[in-house]
Amino acid sequence: MNQPDADHQLEYARQMLLLNPLEEADQILHRRLRLIKPATSKQQFTDEPDSDLTQKERVSEQLDKLRSSFWSLDDRKLQQRLKAIDTRPFPQLAIFHSKLKSVAECRPLFQQLKTHPRCFPEFYDKFCKLVIAPPAKAVTLRMKFLEESRRGLMSPRFPKPKKYRQLAQIIKKEFPQLYELEKVWINQLLAKRNRISTLDNFFWAVNRVVYGITYLFVMLILGFIIVYASDFLSMLLSFLG
Repeated sequence: MNQPDADHQLEYARQMLLLNPLEEADQILHRRLRLIKPATSKQQFTDEPDSDLTQKERVSEQLDKLRSSFWSLDDRKLQQRLKAIDTRPFPQLAIFHSKLKSVAECRPLFQQLKTHPRCFPEFYDKFCKLVIAPPAKAVTLRMKFLEESRRGLMSPRFPKPKKYRQLAQIIKKEFPQLYELEKVWINQLLAKRNRISTLDNFFWAVNRVVYGITYLFVMLILGFIIVYASDFLSMLLSFLG
């Protein structure tokens, strides 16, 4: 096995471990088929008529452009753009198209979530990106965002994982429609609680101790500098006097 093949299989394994077999069975089977029979998958793709390929690429491009401006369009314009895209000949694109329509219908709920007292920008931005991400890209984003949600363990500049879990629980209980749009990531955040809550508290305590020691050390150095400067100034004045 050469290095590129090994890297490809490692990436495949990482992504498969993040998929929920109860909720994402289709993606699991599709990815498995692509790994085992890449030539067959490629042949199936190239067997499509050129006209269908061109149309599929055009529809896919329309969906990508819509995603890029999804949250900046007003409701009327967004609905017009969604209705103008015809994904009926392409089942996979139709599924994603339907997902975008569902998200568009929930935009008022997103505004309610944004103004919720427990909501914070880091979570909200990630959530908004995930709900409109294509299925394949969503897998990578979930893994990336899960890692980013733990930055607060190492630095007080980032929200603590506890804040992510609390807001995930709020979405599940108070915003069930939003929960259904991205329940895989929400469940992943909630499932991490039992595994990292103790580690969370430990790292947070360590960070506070390190911060306190650093602050004390800096103050001691400043104190020595001030005392030394005062003595030096006194000696200088005595010498000049």
